[in-house]
Amino acid sequence: MLSVYKLTRREQAGYCEFYEKVIVAENMGRARELANEVHGLEGPIWTDTSKVTCRTVYLSTEGVIAETFCN
Repeated sequence: MLSVYKLTRREQAGYCEFYEKVIVAENMGRARELANEVHGLEGPIWTDTSKVTCRTVYLSTEGVIAETFCN
């Protein structure tokens, strides 16, 4: 069964970097691996739990999964 995972960096993203990703995967570890396949200047940090949080998104209600706004 597939689940939705939201990965968010603990630190602010810079120019040409990802701040967060929403991934569909079989488990949290696989979601982190998939997130590392494409990255910006931040490098393959998405499996590092000290730099990136990962949480399961439960789809029992309507709502926005992810928004990233930079001004």
